[in-house]
This record gives sequence, structure tokens and C-alpha cells, in this order.
Amino acid sequence: MTANHSIKLTEVEIIEQILKGETPLYELIVRRYNPYLYKIGRSYNYNHEDTQDLMQDTYVDAFKNLAQFEQRANFKTWLARIMLNNCYKKREKMSFKNEYAADNINENLIPMFSNTKNDTHTIIQSKELGHIIENALEQVPEIYRIVFSLREINGMSVAETAEILDISEANVKVRLNRSKEMLKALLEKKYSATELYEFNLIYCDAMVERVMSEIKKPFAMKEITNDNIFRSFSNSPDKNATSESDDEERIKNIALHFEKIMQILGLDLTDDSLKDTPARVAKMYVRETFSGLNEQNKPTISLFENKYVYKKMLIEKNITLYSNCEHHFVPIIGRVHIAYIPNQKVIGLSKLNRLVQFYAKRPQVQERLTIQIAEALKDIFKHNDIAVVIEADHLCVASRGIRDTNSLTVTSHFSGQFENEGTKQEFLSYIKN
Repeated sequence: MTANHSIKLTEVEIIEQILKGETPLYELIVRRYNPYLYKIGRSYNYNHEDTQDLMQDTYVDAFKNLAQFEQRANFKTWLARIMLNNCYKKREKMSFKNEYAADNINENLIPMFSNTKNDTHTIIQSKELGHIIENALEQVPEIYRIVFSLREINGMSVAETAEILDISEANVKVRLNRSKEMLKALLEKKYSATELYEFNLIYCDAMVERVMSEIKKPFAMKEITNDNIFRSFSNSPDKNATSESDDEERIKNIALHFEKIMQILGLDLTDDSLKDTPARVAKMYVRETFSGLNEQNKPTISLFENKYVYKKMLIEKNITLYSNCEHHFVPIIGRVHIAYIPNQKVIGLSKLNRLVQFYAKRPQVQERLTIQIAEALKDIFKHNDIAVVIEADHLCVASRGIRDTNSLTVTSHFSGQFENEGTKQEFLSYIKN
């Protein structure tokens, strides 16, 4: 294959060739996305060297998992999520999941540095102003800065940015407006845009050399799914699946440590009511409350032929939810509403309940739980016509801290046909009644 021909290949075509053994073609991927990934890393306030390390890790992770790349999202989004995941892991306490009320938001926002070709090298020209904006962006809180970077510097759409960060499109608009307000003092005069977080040719060549050298090393091509590639976005921060013998060892260790906790609290473990509590709690954690951490407990899902050719939405609402907040290990209690539009296959209704229970039985945050259920259903049905809404009370809010017993947290995921406003509203009307 000639160099000129390979440059014209799409990402999907390049990936197909790489999977057939044309590993050198991966250089094209690295060169295309170096400036893009560099801007993402720098928008986290990582310095030049740390950002290059994150980029290398991202390219290697992506290469190892090319066979698992599914085209539900485009390759650029897939690669960006791996980069963001690596940034999350480097700063574990960072979260972009907080939702904000959308007040007076312009619904027709366009990138400040956009053009019809979405070519950042054409639209970013003035280096002096670039330094000003870079310095200003470092002062902007990260939850706003990353949205600004994706929308304005990388030219991502509102929908793409929302998908990458797992937040609503309304919140993308809110955060973008607020980031612009913070930059307004520096940008109010007429300007020519510049290269922001520039990653020039010398750095690009060096990164290509680093990545291509790294992927030539022998490594285990372990099986990995979209869920565990993006652990920070969709998976609980648990470890690998455990066996029954592992569970017994966990019970023993938890009982030992919980006994120490009770002793520290000053409880009398010789009391008949308390002496067996450490073992009871340990068994409850492993076999019930957190049993979803063991992948062997994942329910087997059977599908049936849609012999009645039912094509309307099918809804299972008010599924009981019991989970635990991963921040304080206190209950999350609520209801899950699921809908899908059948194609050739339908699912046994009780399997939806079992799937909810599996992902709920682990330390959780509601946003991730919503995504896990939706992504699992997409994998099961092999299509995206899925809707999930969760309404829940969090005892970490009701029983401690602010002690608000009236608030209710609602999260949602709409994909495929449910992104159509009419279909979405039809579903929401059913679950409200």
C-alpha cells in the first residue's frame, strides 16, 4: 500500500488494515490525533511532559483494544474517551458528573473558533493571543475548562461533548456559557485566534516514535469490552471477577476488619447481640449488598423471537432499586424505568429486573448506574433504541449532612429512536402516569 493511498483511508479502513497485520499504519492514527489529544490533556492543567505520557498511554490502550472498537461512536469520540479516562485515573477525585440548572442558555451555540471545515490549524493563527487564552483557561475550573476545550478548541458538537463527558446537552451549554463568561474580559476585544496548546511537528514526530516503539513490545491482548475500557465513565471501580473461593476469602477478611471497626467504636463484642455481627455483615456485603462486584453473578439473558412483530416501545417501569452510595456506603433507594423498541428479538421482562439488581449491588453513583444499564441493554439487543430513567432517594443526603428527606435525584439515558423528542416524550408520559 502506497503512502499517498494510506493517507486517504478513513479511520475504519485503517483499523481494518491494522487488524489484518498492517501495524505501521497506526502511525497515521497517531499523527491525525496528536494535536487533539494534546489539547485535552493540557485542558486538565497537566504540563507538557505529563500530557505526552497520557497521550502515549491512550494510543497504546487504543491499539490493544482496536478489535473491540464498535462503531456506535466515531473513532474520534472513542479515542477521546480513552484519553479522558486516563486523565480521570491520574486525578481520581475529579468528577464532571454534577448537573447544573440551565437558565437563559442560547440553544444555538457554535464554537468560537469554528469554521465549516472544523480545521483547528486554519482557524487558530495568532500565537500571542493563544498564550493569553491558555493562561486564562488555567484559571477556569476544570468542569468548565474541559467543555470549552472540547467545544471551542477541538470543535466538537454539543452532542459529542455530552456523550464524551456523560452529561446532558443542557449542561454542556451551561458550562460553555460560564467558561466564556470567565474568559470574557480577555476576549472582548477584536482578535485573531491562535494555536492553543500547540503540539508542533517536532513533538509530533517524537510521539509517533514513542508510540510505535511501545506497540512493538509483546503484550497480552486481553479481552476487554467497551464497559471496562471506560471504567471511569461506566464501570464501578471494582477489581476483576471473583470465584466462590475468593468470596469466602473476602468474607473472612471483611469480618476481621469489621470486628476491628466495632472495637474502635467501643462496642462490646462479647455481647450476644454483637458477637456474630462481623460475620453477618461480611456475608451480607459479599453475597447480597455488593454481590454485583462478582462478574460470575451477572444474569444470563435470554432473548426470544419477536414472533408478533411488535414494533412499538416496550416499557418496564417502577423496577425496585436498592443500591449503596460509594461515597458513604449508605443506601440508594428508588425506581428504574426501562424502555426499548423491539427488533427481531424481545427480552423476558424479569431479566430487566435482574440486570438492574446486578449493577445496583455494588458501591454506586446514580449516573454510572444509569449508563451501565443502558450500555448492557445495547450489547444484549445489538441496537441503540434504549431509554433508562432512574429516580432515587440517597440516604447520604437524607440521613446525614444536609439531612434533606424531600429531594429526589433523577438521571436518564436516551439513545437511538428515543433521541427523537416525540418518542422521548411518549416514554416520559407513560412513566409519569
